[in-house]
Amino acid sequence: MSLADALTHNTTLLELDLSSNRITEWGMLPLFEALLVNTSLHTLKLGLNAVHMDNETIFPSPFSRALAAVVTSNKSLVELNLHNISLNHTTVRLLAEAMPLNTALQSFEFTPSVDAEDLYEEINQFLERNALTDTKPAHRD
Repeated sequence: MSLADALTHNTTLLELDLSSNRITEWGMLPLFEALLVNTSLHTLKLGLNAVHMDNETIFPSPFSRALAAVVTSNKSLVELNLHNISLNHTTVRLLAEAMPLNTALQSFEFTPSVDAEDLYEEINQFLERNALTDTKPAHRD
């Protein structure tokens, strides 16, 4: 059974820390798919993994679309940590659009790439409207 399969059927695991595991954007796709149906996981930490985002400007990557889908539809996830994963402009834009649809998420840590820093304030405005308690970009090392 894969980790994604286990997450799909999970009813007891509340926190999963997969930070620093060299997971690529393609490796995260099955995890995101599982999180669309998971109803018990509260905390997911994926920071410091091997996600390399191009400076896409027109078409979002599968990673970007899947991450936005999780933020839009997962109602149990309270904390999402993507520390030191440099999210490009298109991904941050999709997240900005997804945030108002999620009322469960209380903590979201991410690292916007240089081309997406202008959207950080926009995301903060959406998050504040949803009364999220802790939203901050990760510090660049």
